[in-house]
Amino acid sequence: MSEEFDLIEGLGAIENDEEFLGKVKRNTKKVKSAMKKTAKAAKSGNKAKVSINVPATASSGSGKEMAAMVSMLSKDIQEGLKNGTKKLADAAIYVVKAVKDAKNVKMFEDSDDKQIGISNISKAKLEKNEVLCLSAIQVLYGVGASATLTPENVATIDWGELPSEIQNGEFTFRSSSETLLDHLSMQIFKNHKVSEIQASDANVGGVAFGQGEVGFYKLANPQPIRTQEALDMFVEWGKTITANGFIKVVLYGTKIMSK
Repeated sequence: MSEEFDLIEGLGAIENDEEFLGKVKRNTKKVKSAMKKTAKAAKSGNKAKVSINVPATASSGSGKEMAAMVSMLSKDIQEGLKNGTKKLADAAIYVVKAVKDAKNVKMFEDSDDKQIGISNISKAKLEKNEVLCLSAIQVLYGVGASATLTPENVATIDWGELPSEIQNGEFTFRSSSETLLDHLSMQIFKNHKVSEIQASDANVGGVAFGQGEVGFYKLANPQPIRTQEALDMFVEWGKTITANGFIKVVLYGTKIMSK
């Protein structure tokens, strides 16, 4: 096995995201060389000669997932990581929408503005020159004192599991014109881990910390969201919601941002 592949294999043993990215930056030429050989081997069908181990598991895995995507990003982003003007950071992008009297909802829209408790993203796009490795999605439901979407009303909502009407629906997630998740069942967000709670577990609302989060889905195939690409998550279900219902979507992952 070549020196480049020895280097790449060793990356899989690094648990700390910053240390992992630091080693990638210090050995850029070798990493690029290994990637080129990987692509060449994959194209020729000779995959047995290539051994690259970059795990993408657990909460600390999104940084590794992003590092694995670096070669797919623009040259200015790659250069920023190399010269230290950009860094990796945890991301939790959220948006809330009212669904009373509705059978569908578009979670990200051009008219969205940042408001505490309602959204921390504007115009359904990442900030300029930011890139996101989308690692997981969480979808929650709550009932407000009224159906009005305001910070004051949303502030009192106790977020929890989706009602059966929405659980039996489906959703599609797009980034600009590219479909990333196509007509998936909303059942993937039905993961209230009540059966896993032990007597020694700290828990709130029936959810044991460390055992799983309500409405949380870890993507088996993490997706890159590039700068200024418009997000679009369309959710639809079969029966009208009559309560003062609200849906909250949180996108988890690692983003590249300026220092």
